[in-house]
Amino acid sequence: MIIFAQWRHWPWFLWIIVLIAAVYYLYYTRNQYARALDRSRKFLKHFSVLRNTIKVVLAAIAYSCLGFALLHPQWGEVTDQVEQQGRDLMIALDISRSMLAQDVAPDRLSCAKQAIEQLMQALAADRVALMVFSEKARIYCPLTQDYPLVRLFLEHIDYTTLSAGTTRLDQPIYCAIQQCKRNQQRKHNILLLVSDGEDFSGALAGIKEQAASCGLTILVLGIGTAQGAPIPVYNEQKQRTDYLKDVRGQVVISRLNKSALTTLAENTGGLALFIERPVIKVQDLVDRINQFEQEQRALATVKSHKEQYPWFVFVSFLCLTLEWLL
Repeated sequence: MIIFAQWRHWPWFLWIIVLIAAVYYLYYTRNQYARALDRSRKFLKHFSVLRNTIKVVLAAIAYSCLGFALLHPQWGEVTDQVEQQGRDLMIALDISRSMLAQDVAPDRLSCAKQAIEQLMQALAADRVALMVFSEKARIYCPLTQDYPLVRLFLEHIDYTTLSAGTTRLDQPIYCAIQQCKRNQQRKHNILLLVSDGEDFSGALAGIKEQAASCGLTILVLGIGTAQGAPIPVYNEQKQRTDYLKDVRGQVVISRLNKSALTTLAENTGGLALFIERPVIKVQDLVDRINQFEQEQRALATVKSHKEQYPWFVFVSFLCLTLEWLL
């Protein structure tokens, strides 16, 4: 089965073939007209209808093969061993109800998802895992280079998947530590914590020491403002019905805990970046991730179709040579 890698150029190829055929047709009819003018063939004694026909056919075959070569014909399979290199990045996304606060438009969760999207666009060869957390943390998408799959998981996170519980920042760190212990061959372990920083764990200091001991670097992407905003409550029709209230009936104001997130990143040699406006810039995080050395992974077997355009180029060259000699 022949596959054309550049099949999108078929329309241009057909138009070129039609143009070349028209030019050669005019050339051939012109010679026929010249032959008819000189019936005695005194000046056209070497003229041959058969030879001109063969020249036209050879030229048509030559340019057709050249066009097919430009379409990159492929058939047959080639197996290559590719050595993969890259980094492993675990992204922990806060899905507590406070991420619905709208102090950053349109809301904190939407901004967080957009920032993760931008980050993945800048990470070409790195594996990414997606983790979600509130009171507990769980792996939502395992380590993979299949970014469209990660985006698919990311798109499914909305207000319906948010947890009604409080936020514990120690849970995603503990989950990342467990992943590090399962694969101790990695030199660098990177966790990106995306949260507004509200923490009700009470055990963050101890977990930071464990993170440092296993070589886990924590990068922080803080979402929200110091002024904060109320937390909207939605019904099943995605309509806001009220704001979250405490036991005394007062509206809860959720604020960005900037100091806690900054301390968490600094204690593990990481970096804290904060999004307090609708403008999202993650280049500092990308630069920090790129500072980590890429690690070699196992060899991967990659199957691909073999390029066969040299055959078409050879036939084209042969036909043009014959056409010139005739």
